[in-house]
Amino acid sequence: MISFIERLNDETEIDSGVFGELWSDILTKSLQANKLLTSAFVDSENTTTSEFSTDPEYSRGDKVDADPADYGSNDLGKAFKMVADLIATREVRGVDRDFFFVPFGGWDAHRDVGWNLRRNFSYLNSAIQSFSEEMKSEGIWDKITILQASEFGRTVEPNSGDGTDHGW
Repeated sequence: MISFIERLNDETEIDSGVFGELWSDILTKSLQANKLLTSAFVDSENTTTSEFSTDPEYSRGDKVDADPADYGSNDLGKAFKMVADLIATREVRGVDRDFFFVPFGGWDAHRDVGWNLRRNFSYLNSAIQSFSEEMKSEGIWDKITILQASEFGRTVEPNSGDGTDHGW
């Protein structure tokens, strides 16, 4: 499929228009960046990829955790592991700084807030602890900043479902 896209992309002509040329240029650069990142994952010894195809027609991006217990088997742990894997490819990608966004939902606890908080903080602790240990072992922990933000507050008093409501 990628070879077809590249051939099709070469079909633009002088009168194709500025937007067509811009789209074509961005697509070509995106495909090149994807090849570079795929190659970096294959070459990186820190990634958890057990088998990652270098075939340019391969687009599924299947990834198998070598040891999911390190980061936990939940989505947050997997996301932090992916960030660690991407950081490990920084030299191949030619970057000296990155910005990653790791979403973590499940905090809107209108009921059973105690159980919900214990679960979420357990996931968060496991992921950040594993991430910090890996970054320390690479000698770059002092160059990492983690920022946490939330978009709304909660009421102080619990509701009837042992949870909290949105604070205004």
